[in-house]
Amino acid sequence: MDKYFRTVSAAHVYLIRENNGKQQVCLALRAKSLLGGGQWDPTGAGHLERDETFTQNAQRELLEEAGVTFNPKDIKFMTLIHNRCSRENSRAHIHFFVDKWNGEPRIIEADKCDEMRWFDIDNLPNNMSFDRREAIENYLNKIAYSEKGW
Repeated sequence: MDKYFRTVSAAHVYLIRENNGKQQVCLALRAKSLLGGGQWDPTGAGHLERDETFTQNAQRELLEEAGVTFNPKDIKFMTLIHNRCSRENSRAHIHFFVDKWNGEPRIIEADKCDEMRWFDIDNLPNNMSFDRREAIENYLNKIAYSEKGW
C-alpha cells in the first residue's frame, strides 16, 4: 500500500464589500440539480487545473461564475481548511477574498447557480455549503488554518 494519499486542492474566492457601515459577502446558491445543491457557496470556487496557481484559479473561477475580474495584487488570504475525506484522499481548500474588482457580480452559469445575493457577514444563511461557513468564521476570528475529519 502506498503511504501517500491524494490531496485535491481548490480555491474559493469571496467578494466582500462595505455597505451602510456593514461588511457584506456575495454568495451564490448552488443549483438544486448539483451535488450540494440548494446551499450557499462563495461567488467563485473550483479545483486547480494543471499548471494553475491558486490566484489564477481564483481569477478564472470568479470570471467563469460571476463575470468579474480582479487584479492579482488585490487577492487576500482568508484561511486554509484541510479536510480528510477518507483514508485515501483529502481536500485542501484555500479561501481568499477580494474587496476590489471590475464588473458587477452576476450569474454566468445558470445551470450551476440559482441565485446570487449579498449577505451581511455576521448574518449568513443557514444553508451554507460544506466548510464555507467555517471559512468565513475563521476569517472573522483571524484563524489561518483548521482541520476536519481527522
